Amino acid sequence: MRLAALLSLLTISFASFANPVEVGGVSIEIPTPPGFARVTPEMTGVVELQKNFVPPTNQQLASFISQSDAPTALEGEIPDLTRRFTVQVAKKISDHPLTSEEFAQLKQMYKAEGEQRIEQLKGQFSQFFADASKGVSRQLDTDVVISAGGVVPLPYHFESDRIFSASMLMKSDIRSQSGQTFSEVIAATTTLIHVKDRLLFLYVYGGKEDLDWTRARSKEWAETILTSNPGTSSASTATSRFTQHSGIDWDRVISKSIGGAFIGLIAGLIAWLTRRRKES
Repeated sequence: MRLAALLSLLTISFASFANPVEVGGVSIEIPTPPGFARVTPEMTGVVELQKNFVPPTNQQLASFISQSDAPTALEGEIPDLTRRFTVQVAKKISDHPLTSEEFAQLKQMYKAEGEQRIEQLKGQFSQFFADASKGVSRQLDTDVVISAGGVVPLPYHFESDRIFSASMLMKSDIRSQSGQTFSEVIAATTTLIHVKDRLLFLYVYGGKEDLDWTRARSKEWAETILTSNPGTSSASTATSRFTQHSGIDWDRVISKSIGGAFIGLIAGLIAWLTRRRKES
């Protein structure tokens, strides 16, 4: 089994430096972050776990875990997921050709409303966490209850014409069947990136000491994605449709970008709980 996993890992290492994904009929290259490996269908434990932590409004295009954890993942196990990368898109706007003016206005809305929306989403996602608890309980064959503790939204820290980044810290709690409660503080950086006239959500996760790491790696990843996808279409300079004439609720787009980070934070704690159960 380990030989098969090693061969699969070698294949992943050589084939996943650039990962083409399709967003609304547009092919976009997503480079693999240095030191990481793309999650593949063979990593069954990770794939099943991640299904519980993607908002129903979003589509996950690709995710990446540490290269050192890939052999464990290829054996169907759940490795350390504290540090990881993922890229998503809001389903309802996946085929919308975003203009430069729309992206600029979206950034302004995020600055004005992003922090307050995190608190609003905390209550709205209570049912999602209940459903995720059921899914994880089935996968781990034990009852767990997932909840979000304190959330610390941080002001945006980086922007350019095509990139906008903000971070958060969250305390997550998981109560096991035995009544024990496990808590951990997790950091996440959310980056909105305007590439090839599409809007992507990049998420970089880390532990409680990794806030600066998530910010640095997110910026590096976003810039590499832009470099890997040169050129834009006429939509980037077209007349803005940011008003109601576009038919898109941009407030909800902001909520979807924040929601993806908010929900994804929990996966790392589940992986930690899984390792702890095996060690006990």
